Amino acid sequence: MTGVHDAFDDGTAYRAELSARVDLSVLSDDPILQHDPQLPDSWWNDLTGMLEKVSVVATERVAVRQQYMDRAIPQFLGIPAPTVTRWTTAHADLHWANLTGSPLRALDWEGWGQAPEGFDCATLYAYTLLQPDTAARVRAAFPALGSAAGLAAEATVCAQLLQTVDRGDNLILATPLRAWSEGTALPLSGHVARRDAMSWPVHTRGPGLRAERRRDRDDDGMNDVPQDRPPARFGATVPGASGDTVAEVLNLAALRRLTVDEHMFRAGRTSFRLQMFTAPGQRAVAVATQAEDESPSLTNVAESCAAAVWQQHCPDQELPPVWIERQLLEAFGREPDFRLVTFGEAEPYQVRNPRWSTITEHCVS
Repeated sequence: MTGVHDAFDDGTAYRAELSARVDLSVLSDDPILQHDPQLPDSWWNDLTGMLEKVSVVATERVAVRQQYMDRAIPQFLGIPAPTVTRWTTAHADLHWANLTGSPLRALDWEGWGQAPEGFDCATLYAYTLLQPDTAARVRAAFPALGSAAGLAAEATVCAQLLQTVDRGDNLILATPLRAWSEGTALPLSGHVARRDAMSWPVHTRGPGLRAERRRDRDDDGMNDVPQDRPPARFGATVPGASGDTVAEVLNLAALRRLTVDEHMFRAGRTSFRLQMFTAPGQRAVAVATQAEDESPSLTNVAESCAAAVWQQHCPDQELPPVWIERQLLEAFGREPDFRLVTFGEAEPYQVRNPRWSTITEHCVS
């Protein structure tokens, strides 16, 4: 990444990023390492040197939030969030599909920012669990792993990946992650690596590993900050759309009652709170609310989310539900707005060409 430009207009945040093209092959087509890459010592030295340089870069960008740690670590590991002894700058999506061989290059920098010390090496280790020899090499290269200083990073990565397992992703890592999180025995290269070999502090449970795969990353992953939204387009009339403008959708106003309130609705790789408002003979209204640490963001997967809700909750209706998004973005320090999403094309359980319009007090007055 060579440049970033942020802008705000009419309540919408925009980000433009300029990245250099890298014409090199990555070490793995999958973030989870499935083979021994047989990397020379020089490659490992280059990797540690690169991460050391990244760690001291000054930035106000945030890759991991304390609020996420305080919620996710107890939920998925059953322990209080460890104290972060030091925040450093991290790539924040360091897996094998984002690394090249010789020369070493790290790809996909869109999520970089502040994270607990050791976050990158903990992420890489998590995605290496199926290859014991390489996993051991990762631990040898990064002394922070297994140390008190790195505990917060390991716990966070573990919670993130176990969260993705819970959503149905990275299932191949489920067993090693849970075993690692429990501090139980793990088979490594024909030996049994027990709690002491994993170097967890005596009075803690070892966190499990697993970072969100983003773009696809998101990741969640991890960076669970939603991608910036497309610009709002007002007053557009789209033939065949599920709803053309804010004004036209408001013409559908009718007394409806809350019939669905699902706090963890899952659609593909993402999750959100789903509230459905329905009435006999009326088009259903769906309100999707997503927390800051959930990814991929609603904006990035609006079509698949709306289609999934249509198929599961109102399959008998000819049109998809009126789709309203609300993303809780604490980073911007403002009250989250409601945005109507209309679709230029709709056929049974498929929608395309989304458009976003902010619903203001003026619209409903």
